[in-house]
Amino acid sequence: MKSLHKLLADSLERHYGDEAAAPSAVRDLLAEIDANFREMEADKERLASSLAASSRELIHATEEMRAEKELLTVTLHSIGEGVITSDTDGKITLINRVAQELTGWSQEDAVGESIDHVFYVVDEHSGRTYEGPMSEIMSQAGTMIKKETGVLVARDSTRRDISHSAAPIRNSLSKVIGLVVVFRDITEARKLEEERLRASRLESVGLLAGGIAHDFNNILTILLGNLSLTLTQLSEHPEAAELVEEGLRAGSRAVDLTRQLLTFSKGGTPIKTTASVGDLVRESAIFALRGSNVRCELRIAPDLFPVEIDKGQIHQVVNNLVINADQAMPDGGNLLIGAENLVSWEENGMILPAPRNVKVFIRDQGVGIPDEALDRIFDPYFTTKRRGTGLGLATSYSIVKKHGGLLTVDSKKGEGTTFYIYLPASDRPLPLDEGGAKVPIEGRRGHLLIMDDEEPILALVDKMLSHLGYRVDLARDGGEALSLYCQAMEEDNPYDVVILDLTIPGGMGGCEAALRVLEVDPQAAVIASSGYSNDPVMSSYDEYGFRAVLTKPYDLDQLQKVLIDVMADSWAMKAAR
Repeated sequence: MKSLHKLLADSLERHYGDEAAAPSAVRDLLAEIDANFREMEADKERLASSLAASSRELIHATEEMRAEKELLTVTLHSIGEGVITSDTDGKITLINRVAQELTGWSQEDAVGESIDHVFYVVDEHSGRTYEGPMSEIMSQAGTMIKKETGVLVARDSTRRDISHSAAPIRNSLSKVIGLVVVFRDITEARKLEEERLRASRLESVGLLAGGIAHDFNNILTILLGNLSLTLTQLSEHPEAAELVEEGLRAGSRAVDLTRQLLTFSKGGTPIKTTASVGDLVRESAIFALRGSNVRCELRIAPDLFPVEIDKGQIHQVVNNLVINADQAMPDGGNLLIGAENLVSWEENGMILPAPRNVKVFIRDQGVGIPDEALDRIFDPYFTTKRRGTGLGLATSYSIVKKHGGLLTVDSKKGEGTTFYIYLPASDRPLPLDEGGAKVPIEGRRGHLLIMDDEEPILALVDKMLSHLGYRVDLARDGGEALSLYCQAMEEDNPYDVVILDLTIPGGMGGCEAALRVLEVDPQAAVIASSGYSNDPVMSSYDEYGFRAVLTKPYDLDQLQKVLIDVMADSWAMKAAR
């Protein structure tokens, strides 16, 4: 346009010599052309400015879209759930990081593949393949949201329990343009839920077991007490005495079974006594291997340190480990069981429970434990057996730990397994009757008060103590026991020992009765008795004012020993005053 205006001006100058000499009409036309030219130049500048602004807006919008896409991609790849999107043909357009990990398909391999091929889910009960989510949603005109659980079969055939949902993707016109599937791995969550349910069931079993064990222990107390009392009267009938002794041994095994039930269900607190584990290990091994084709070799040192243990619980540990060893050698083999002293804070780089320990080892020649299972064998419900609860080793580990000890394992697949039990040594001497020596009956007999709500037990204890030469008074609950104790003090005929049953349904129990008695007589020698061997009072009796415990069931020898120990301490305290 500028060149056209110059051509016109030059033409006027050639014809008229000067633009001012040109006719007015020509000059007016030239002015109009010049005005139009200027307006067009202004329009051009405005258009250029508008185009520049539009270009900047387009660039900004593009950058925003790119940022939003990047944010969406980062978000989808960062969330803890798997996300897969597809088009209306069911071809995958996006698969995030979690989905790649769960399905085993990479982004490169998955994009363009059928979603039903990559997201392959089967029914958790029937094993049948699900109908593809895309076809189902399209058949419902894209109106449904599908939420289910199932089993995801990954590319490498790994199976995982998943929870998943599928929904249509719509554009701004509400037209279905694809599908999105969101899913998450619930395998561990289900295991935790199953363990919670198992724990809940075990708690219920524990409550039931506690009640059954209490009643059963009362029955066993009567059985063992009568058998032990009968045995004292059969010195001239050795054959009958042998039968009674066999009955006592069977009763002792029943006692162990009851305690195992309590330990299994409630993880009972150990009721410890000073003992040597040598005979216990020997008896447990012989008992567990009855009828087995496994040959057992025992290497038990004769001078083992004393230890503070609950005999029933440690018997359960050894029994569990020996049974495991036996099952690891179905075709037979050699089993080495040993016990020895260790005077060291460590062994093979491992810190031991104390500077002086007793080490028990159980070594088999079985199939061994795979490396990947070694770190989990003490976990509850974990087992490498086809049939098993996975509680034996977990219970054993818990028992040893509650004894302040260690339970470890050393194994190689195909080369056998060795379990090690480390128990801290005790500074207390073994009881005089440990190892079979009986505590002699003292020449002096005492005055005793026995409280129990079971009439048969009261009658039995009365007979046993009368046989031993004690004077006995009986009470049915704590209130009656307290009344008798106060009366005996007023009559200057005090009791040397009081035995109180902890559990009295509908009445004052042993704990409250002991507190009342000790308020009257702070020097009272009170013994706690219960069929609930996992009662916290039984393991911490001295914190409740008791001098000792008498765990039901008990026989004549056990009753006699506890009484003599408590009375000896009581008389020594009185003599010192």
